[in-house]
Amino acid sequence: MGWRAHRSSQATQEITFQHGANGYYGGEDTYIVTTDWEPPTTHDTFPALYIRVNYPNDQIYSSLIRFNDAALPAGAEIVKAQLDMYYAGQSVNGGDLTAYVAYTKEPWKASETTWVNFQTSLYWNATGVKGVDDRDPHVYVLPVNYQQVGNWLSFDVTQVVKDTPGDDYDFFFYGSFAGVNKNIYFRSNDYWQVSERPKLTIWYRMP
Repeated sequence: MGWRAHRSSQATQEITFQHGANGYYGGEDTYIVTTDWEPPTTHDTFPALYIRVNYPNDQIYSSLIRFNDAALPAGAEIVKAQLDMYYAGQSVNGGDLTAYVAYTKEPWKASETTWVNFQTSLYWNATGVKGVDDRDPHVYVLPVNYQQVGNWLSFDVTQVVKDTPGDDYDFFFYGSFAGVNKNIYFRSNDYWQVSERPKLTIWYRMP
């Protein structure tokens, strides 16, 4: 089925979805850049996902990621869900950047998504995925600093996974400026080393 599963306790089981691992190939992602910096451009084949802030603007680069067909056994009760991103690097500028995770409402396609549209000729309600009809409020906040480079960052996405109908889970990453000009980047689903690609782990119980 394209996932790794094992029993982590008598009552709870665990599934991890990672693009290219254990037969799972449902990962999809891209990043978007403000049209103040470049014309609408797709970035779905890049090996990295970016978040950038440039004082006083909080969203210069943002990223979208989806786990398609991340199916659980029928009747499973979700206990917890965690998104892990490998923090690969940052710009030389110091200071912390606060990363936010939300979930998107529009059916975006990585190969077509830009700052202004989520599919060819279908546009975000507000550019940069900023509209209330484009995304729900953030579900997780994480301060990020240079000391964390080279490590996994974990985001609690339990509520997103519980609230999502079906088996496709969408996440939107953006940053707040906190008075700095800075970008950070994570490995994407196109990075050559599978073990550092994004991971979605779901803990569940069966009735």
